[in-house]
Amino acid sequence: MNVYLYGRHSTDKQSATEDVQRAACEAYFKHTLKPKGGVLVGWHYDAAVSGGKPFAERPEGVRVWLSAQPGDVIVVSKLDRAFRSLIDGANCVEALKHRGVHFVALDLGLDTSTPMGEFALHIFLAAAQLQRRYTSERTREVLAIKAKRGQPIGRAAASSPYGWRRVGRGKGSHLTGDEGERARIDEMAEWREGGLSLEQISFKAAPLGAEGRRSWYPSSVSAALEARSLGFPRAFMRSRRRALSGPR
Repeated sequence: MNVYLYGRHSTDKQSATEDVQRAACEAYFKHTLKPKGGVLVGWHYDAAVSGGKPFAERPEGVRVWLSAQPGDVIVVSKLDRAFRSLIDGANCVEALKHRGVHFVALDLGLDTSTPMGEFALHIFLAAAQLQRRYTSERTREVLAIKAKRGQPIGRAAASSPYGWRRVGRGKGSHLTGDEGERARIDEMAEWREGGLSLEQISFKAAPLGAEGRRSWYPSSVSAALEARSLGFPRAFMRSRRRALSGPR
């Protein structure tokens, strides 16, 4: 019986978690699997790899996937180190089952070499997937409300609306009218009314972008013109879909 210990973290900032995961897996091998004749093949770790990437498509995950044979065991300290989605987890576990390879998740006390352990694994995977879907739905609802109110989202939330300049940093920052940028946008509006396309305006406005604080792409030109038509509101958000759907 060969034993493969596996771990993963998502970003470079989480590198310290490798020691924690490895210690837990090695302790389990020493006290549980080694006495049963288990042979430690090695420690396989995927650093800075997203959990959204299927297990069998990760650099070390695929090594374990291809190497494990009937009777072998794959051990992880936490279930989410191996799987982040019900589809990936269910498919992998089912495939491993047909190959006779067992899977152990220490944080949940799961061992697919037992019928109850295999059943419990699918329950936990389904619960985790459901939780993520609920979280995703809540996030979409919040973003939709912000968009409806015209509030900036993501990077736009930290930047200044068109025609405004942010002064200061953090909670003490405030917006002040940027007359220079408004004059530039007024000029772009004249070019647009004169028949220039967004691409032509973007190219012509490039020198203005070099002097100012923005880069003028067709989408940003379109957004700036819309902000101007609304009177340069202090809170302005233009979605990428809307920016690219209009006439160019």
